Amino acid sequence: MYVSSLHKAIFIPVPRTASRSVAAWFMFEYGALQRGTHHARDRTKYLYKKELDFTPWAVIRHPVYRAQSLYRFYTGPESTMAWGGRSWRGKLFDYFKDKSFEEFCKWLAGEDKQAPRGKREKNQVDFLEESGFILSQFKLIKFNHLDRDLEDLDFVTRSVKLPRVPNDYPKLIDTHCTSKSVSYAQQWAASEFESGLWKS
Repeated sequence: MYVSSLHKAIFIPVPRTASRSVAAWFMFEYGALQRGTHHARDRTKYLYKKELDFTPWAVIRHPVYRAQSLYRFYTGPESTMAWGGRSWRGKLFDYFKDKSFEEFCKWLAGEDKQAPRGKREKNQVDFLEESGFILSQFKLIKFNHLDRDLEDLDFVTRSVKLPRVPNDYPKLIDTHCTSKSVSYAQQWAASEFESGLWKS
């Protein structure tokens, strides 16, 4: 979590949404300070009472594309380097290294009973509401219009140029993204659709 007392704003990073690049920008350009770890839970415990009235904001990403990013993370070389094979997450990396994207989405949706026990990745509504704020309090920035939407934040006074991040367009969906994998991803993110963040 990152807090700017001057601008009365709090950035809550969501995994796989360019959150580290956005946090670096918020700190460098607007003097925000980190509180707790990058993806700390129950973030309000790190805030002073007056800061509870600050505006929380976050970047969100369409769940199908976010699932793809998570799949690349779980099956790519960075997974083994970061976690090894002993932790629960390391065991999941070993389990998914030869699995398809559809099988990975099945796990996200809670339908894979063979996967090693461990925490499943949360959808974005669950992740944000775990912060101690409620969803309606958030100013939400869409990943596929990141620079443009960041400029709509009240405290931003100049153009935004983040390190290049991939745009999420339908043409970039991998060929292994089957209708079943999309269905599983939507099941995983059901509360995101129910909250009106996306159209199914």
